[in-house]
Amino acid sequence: MQSFRAVPWSSALVTGASAGIGEEIAKQLASRGVNRIVLVARRADKLTELGASLTARHGTEVEVLAADLCDPAGVRLVEARLADERPDHAVDLLVNNAGFGTAGDFVDLPADEEERQITLNVTALVRLTRAALPGMVARGQGAVMNVSSMATYQPSPGMATYGGTKAFVTQFSEAIYEELRGSGVTVTCVMPGFTRTEFQSHIQEAAYEQAPSFAWTPVDLVARLAVTATAKGKALCIPGPMYQAAAALITPLPRTARRLLIARLQGLPAKLAAREKGSTGSTPVNGSGSASGSEAIEDPVAVPAPVPTPVDRPVERAGERVGDAPPADRTLDATPPALLAANAPVPTGPMVESPTAANPPMVEPKPVEPKPVEPKPVEPKPVAVKPAEVKPFGSPLGSAGSPVDTPEEADRATILAETLRAKRSSDLSGNAFDPKATIEITPPKNS
Repeated sequence: MQSFRAVPWSSALVTGASAGIGEEIAKQLASRGVNRIVLVARRADKLTELGASLTARHGTEVEVLAADLCDPAGVRLVEARLADERPDHAVDLLVNNAGFGTAGDFVDLPADEEERQITLNVTALVRLTRAALPGMVARGQGAVMNVSSMATYQPSPGMATYGGTKAFVTQFSEAIYEELRGSGVTVTCVMPGFTRTEFQSHIQEAAYEQAPSFAWTPVDLVARLAVTATAKGKALCIPGPMYQAAAALITPLPRTARRLLIARLQGLPAKLAAREKGSTGSTPVNGSGSASGSEAIEDPVAVPAPVPTPVDRPVERAGERVGDAPPADRTLDATPPALLAANAPVPTGPMVESPTAANPPMVEPKPVEPKPVEPKPVEPKPVAVKPAEVKPFGSPLGSAGSPVDTPEEADRATILAETLRAKRSSDLSGNAFDPKATIEITPPKNS
C-alpha cells in the first residue's frame, strides 16, 4: 500500500535499499514526490532493477551507488556523495537503514563478525550522519531517518551485540534531535518490531526465534509510517499499535525489572508460533516468507495421555479371558478399585462361580450381639440430723425464728426443755413417763 501525501524533500539518499525496509522506503519516497533518489547497497544489480522500476512508474531520477558500508572505503564513498553541495546534487533526506544482526550466545560468536556488525550498525551511521548535517543546517532544512529496533527498549539475550547497537542508534538520534532543535533539520528514529524482510534470512534459523503471525508488521506499513513521521519532524516512530503499547508498558519499568522480565519471556515468541502451527496445521515462516527448515519448538505445556483408572482396566476371572463378554448368569455391579486391583470377588449382586484360589468363596460376617449393661445399685448416704438446741432466755432463737425476748416465751421454752429432760430420765430409769405430771418452774429473777 502506498501513500500519496507530499513530503518536503526533493532528493534523498537511502542505504540498504536493495531489499526490505530500505526498498519500501525508496518506493514510498518516489510515490510521494521525491524527484531524485540515491540508492546505496552492495548489490548493484538489485539497485539497478529497483531504479528502473521507480523511473518507469513515477518518473523518479535514480542514482545507483554500490558500496559496502562495512568497508571504510565504501563509507568514504558515500560520505563524499553526501557532502556534494553542487546544484541538483544536495541531499535533503538521509535514510540510514543498512544493518544486520547475529544471533547466539556472545561467547560463542566470532569476534570479527561482531565487529563488522558494530561497524555497519554504528560507525557507518555516525559517519554518514556527520557528513550530511552540515549542508542541511546551512540550507536550514533537511532530515535524517535512522532505522533502529524495538530491541532498544530492553536487553536482548541471544542478540546482545545487535541490541546494543540499536540502543546506541536510538540514544544518538534523540540527542542529535535536541541539538538541532530550531535549525530546521530533524532526526527521526524508527523502531520497528518483527518485520518480514531479508534480515531474518541472514541469521541462523535455529537461533532466530519464530514468532506468531499477529506479531509481524507488514514491511510496506513500516515504511509508510516511517516516512510520514519523518516528514512531520517527529523524534521517534514506533510502527504498529501493538508495539506502541509494548513500549509504553516497558519504559516505566526499572532497568533491573526489564532485564529480568525479558529473561523470563525468552523463547515466548517461538512457543506461540509452535502453538499457532498446531492449531492451524500450517508451517510457520521465517522473516523472508519462506518455510522454516528447522523443527518446530515443542510446546512446554504438554498434555499427558490419559491413564486408565483401576475401574477401566479389565479383570481376568476364572474361566475367562481379558476382553471376553461376561457370562449371562453373572450380574456385574460397580466395584471399588481396591477390590478390582486385588482380583477380589464382587461383594454385591448375584454371582454364580466356582470357588478357586483366585476367587475364594465369600464369607458372610457374623452379626455381633450387643452385651447388656447391668446398672449398678446406688447406695443411699446417711444424713446426720443435729438435735435442736434450746436456747435460754434472751437467746436469739424463738418459736418463729425470732429472738426470745419475753418472759412468756421463756416459760414455754423452759417447760419444753424440762419435759424432754424428764422423758429422758424416765427412759434411763425404766419408769413410765407421765406427760401430765406437773413440772414446777421457778421463774428467773429479774436483775
